[in-house]
Amino acid sequence: MHIQLAAATGRHVFLLLTACAFMTSCMSNEPQDSNASFAHAVLGSGKVSLIGWTKLSGELEIYADRESLDHALRFPNCISGVFSDQYERDLSAYDGKRVRVTGELFSYSDLPKEDRPILQRKMLGDSVIVNMCFGRNVLLIKCIKIA
Repeated sequence: MHIQLAAATGRHVFLLLTACAFMTSCMSNEPQDSNASFAHAVLGSGKVSLIGWTKLSGELEIYADRESLDHALRFPNCISGVFSDQYERDLSAYDGKRVRVTGELFSYSDLPKEDRPILQRKMLGDSVIVNMCFGRNVLLIKCIKIA
């Protein structure tokens, strides 16, 4: 009798946990594959359009979703980006916001170095890009809008 009750209770707990997991995934505001599609896009080449969350740290760090931003995940959940004239722009309105960015991907290792004798940094356009996301690609941003 006790064995049958324990087995029945175990099945109910399993069904309850399965139902909760299903309901949680259905209630998410982000598509299930948003990280996968973001990662696929930033691993590519050429022109790209991304929706993500930003952190301004001299360059813009663009994250696949809010959770990636909150946990400071790195490439491919994050990509570093700059405008060619980054230092002439006030981008503070975008810090911590969900944005849509369009631009072009470049291999970080192929970027030219800054013209100075010590501590040379990589340049993208006329802007220094530190690559805080530690990605193999970085983004030259052409357009940014609050999403």
